[in-house]
Amino acid sequence: MNLLREVENLRNMGLSASCLWAFTEAFRDEKTPTAHAHLGHLMTVLPLVLDNQTLDIIERKRAGLRALVSEDEGFSLAVRTSIGALRSKVVDFVPRTIRAIKCALMWDLIVLADGGFISKKRLPSWDSVPDEARRPIEASFKLGSWARLHNPSEYATILSI
Repeated sequence: MNLLREVENLRNMGLSASCLWAFTEAFRDEKTPTAHAHLGHLMTVLPLVLDNQTLDIIERKRAGLRALVSEDEGFSLAVRTSIGALRSKVVDFVPRTIRAIKCALMWDLIVLADGGFISKKRLPSWDSVPDEARRPIEASFKLGSWARLHNPSEYATILSI
């Protein structure tokens, strides 16, 4: 993905709302269909999945959230610095994330219930979704599947935010 595509993705509020939906969808499973993501969880999604460097890390990692922030020689200094700057990215992304949450709520992708966010409906087939959009959405789902294993405090501590 080139820089121009990254800028286009950043401006696409539908993609941002879909990423938040995918993150909350990952919290659901057969045992806890009403598991919900907290606002603190959602604030980290877009800074992680709409940045090329962190998106690449999420796509390549299989071991979970702690592996995401581990010192791995397989990643360049720039990539590791991108993860290290997550706190400032989260702050920079607050207006965009709030707009994406509002859109996801208006479009019935997610609902606010019991103090957290729950995915409301399934999205249609992935066949029509272009690869540029599919990558951040799939990374959001993967990030959500890792995040659901930690309470919001643990999650923030692991990501150093």
